[in-house]
Amino acid sequence: SYSIVPGTAIPISIPGLLWFCALGALAFCAWRVWPERRSLIVAEVAWSTLGLLTVLYLVYAEIVRLDAICAWCTSLHVIILLSLIVSVFLLQQSNEEEEAFDDEEVEETPRVVAKRQ
Repeated sequence: SYSIVPGTAIPISIPGLLWFCALGALAFCAWRVWPERRSLIVAEVAWSTLGLLTVLYLVYAEIVRLDAICAWCTSLHVIILLSLIVSVFLLQQSNEEEEAFDDEEVEETPRVVAKRQ
């Protein structure tokens, strides 16, 4: 009963495959299409967080309900955790770059100095 999406006849692997396809599309867009858009990195973090929440449920089902650990599932769970770690790192890095850019703008602002007579 845990091999299908509850209430359907869809194998549980199909939503997982779609999840990875969506993550791949987000990562590709953030890398090659619109690298300047911070919102794509935020979307990656949110998507990876959703994936990790699903992983927590699946690990619960494996350990508590089924009393068995799936090696393939565990490898995918690790990949999902790594995707969250990488996307959070990239988000933090983009924040630092944005702050550095803001600092440069302040330094490049021409200063008007009034002469005293």
